Amino acid sequence: MKNTTVFRQLMLNIIIPLILSVILFSYISYYYKKKELEQYYAESRERIVEEVKNLLSFYDVSMRIHEQQYSERMKNMSELLVEKLEKENIVPAKADLYPVALEAGLDTTSEFIYIIDSSAVVVNTTFEKDRGLDFGKMDVVFRNFFGKIRKEKKFVEDRFSNELATGKIKKYTYQPTRDGRYVLELGFYSPRAKELKELLNTKIGKIATTYEEIKNITLIMAINNAKNPNVPEEDFKTFNAALTGKTSGRVTIDKDSIKEYTDYIHLDMMNTTMFDGYVIKIRSTDIKERQLVRNEIRKFGFIFFVTVIPLIVLVYFRARKITNPIKKLIAKVKIIRGGNLSERISIEGNNEITELSLNFNTMVGELQESYEGLEQKVRDRTVEISHQKELIEEKNKEITDSINYAQRIQRALLASEQLLQQHLKDYFVFFNPKDIVSGDFYWGSTLKDGSFALVTADSTGHGVPGAIMSMLNISCLNEAVNGQKLTAANDILNYTRSKIIGHLANDGSAEGGKDGMDCSLVKYDPATNKVYYSAANNPVWLVRNNELLEFDPDKMPVGKHDRDSTSFTQHEIEVQKGDIIYTLTDGFPDQFGGPKGKKFMYKKLKELLVSISTLPMADQKKKLRDTLYEWMGNLEQVDDVCIIGVRI
Repeated sequence: MKNTTVFRQLMLNIIIPLILSVILFSYISYYYKKKELEQYYAESRERIVEEVKNLLSFYDVSMRIHEQQYSERMKNMSELLVEKLEKENIVPAKADLYPVALEAGLDTTSEFIYIIDSSAVVVNTTFEKDRGLDFGKMDVVFRNFFGKIRKEKKFVEDRFSNELATGKIKKYTYQPTRDGRYVLELGFYSPRAKELKELLNTKIGKIATTYEEIKNITLIMAINNAKNPNVPEEDFKTFNAALTGKTSGRVTIDKDSIKEYTDYIHLDMMNTTMFDGYVIKIRSTDIKERQLVRNEIRKFGFIFFVTVIPLIVLVYFRARKITNPIKKLIAKVKIIRGGNLSERISIEGNNEITELSLNFNTMVGELQESYEGLEQKVRDRTVEISHQKELIEEKNKEITDSINYAQRIQRALLASEQLLQQHLKDYFVFFNPKDIVSGDFYWGSTLKDGSFALVTADSTGHGVPGAIMSMLNISCLNEAVNGQKLTAANDILNYTRSKIIGHLANDGSAEGGKDGMDCSLVKYDPATNKVYYSAANNPVWLVRNNELLEFDPDKMPVGKHDRDSTSFTQHEIEVQKGDIIYTLTDGFPDQFGGPKGKKFMYKKLKELLVSISTLPMADQKKKLRDTLYEWMGNLEQVDDVCIIGVRI
């Protein structure tokens, strides 16, 4: 307790005067830095004003050149319209202005007429959004402006400015009627003026990006005492004072502990009758002030840290006798924490640290025993898991070998390349199973009448279940063609369906064997050069002269179904030399992929087949394969894919 009191007194006697000195130094530093920051703000505002003035000079010159294209025409048009209204005794407030505008040669989509009465209300116009607009309610300034025009009976032209209803850039002119009751206002849009204004705003906006504290800069075309949509209600007094006094003003608000400033700075505007000048609106924050405070705090902390070190050294030598035993204890703890549980703390003296060391050694001994026991359990468990892994890998290899063997068997049942070349000549088969074995298959056979039948089928399921189902389907097709000697396409499918239903009737399911296949059977008779087909759910497509013809299937599968007593239909297709017949399963159009992960869809597949139909058949197959893998990207293939193309 005595040592602690001495330590505290030593710290207080040195650190208090030191802290006071550092605080005083930091305050003086902050004071001068803040003065520099205020100077920076003033200079930056001056630079911004000069940059905006330079941009406005370019803008004003460009706009004056552009406005020359409109000024004379709008003046002549105003006089012509006023003369027409008087000559034809037309009441401006009630007339249909559209025929008048068209007769005068105005483009009614971009050039508009406004009739403004003595109350400063738009009583008639070809720009319907402004019909009934009451300038007098907006501000007395507008009423005075239009009253002066009627009184002086002179044509008045103004610069391009933003339209109140839409915010678009528009040029306005004002011509009083002969009786002084109305003002005829013309408002013309100009794409070029819009481009110049957008370019000006973009350039002004880029100025803000060079100053960290500035959020945005806006240039406002302002009228004395007139409200402006770019100026919040609470800022209007400062805004109008800057405009009328041709000076600047600032509004400050506190928002979430951050100060936001809005500066309004007046600039002169040339060649205008309605507007009283520009006002630059600069929105900024106190980010640099907060940075200054943070920097001064860091500086204070650094100085404090540096000055405290000598104090620590002094106290260290005074308290060394107390701290040395504790340091030895800490060193041993670090060694033990590093994993050396055999290390022990040496016992010295007869005090609280001695007792702490004895208890710590006991705790480490118990921890060492637990750790060694746990380590042995981990080794035993690792051996067990390794053995299980070997068993799983062995079983997996056996299963994979079996499936690979099944693949060879399934491939042997498909239509061979020799058979297809013998009967089809110019063709391709794009067969891309999802797994090693497939539910999709293609099968062919020569019929009793000398024609050739080609089946493209999608069995129920994919992978091993689909492959088993495909073998049953092929077996039933073989029996229909080679056993029953059937030759009609619909008879082959009818017989195949009955055999599949019969085989699966006792499959144990509640439905009683609803599996089977969707397929298309195309029969080509070389003797007559005719093509017949029967199809179950899967369509048959024909491409001729870059046009795709779709032949619909029967809406039922080859298998148990509500309509399994209904016969399939055989259709004849009239083909021409060069036609390409495509048969397919649903795997390709149902594949997910693309930038949004959606299905490929039948429509897109049709467009693809038409686009590649003029290519050689081998190139068509390559294009289909490349398109599928590009569409899939990193996604998994969802189903077996089979597309066959045959050129007649």
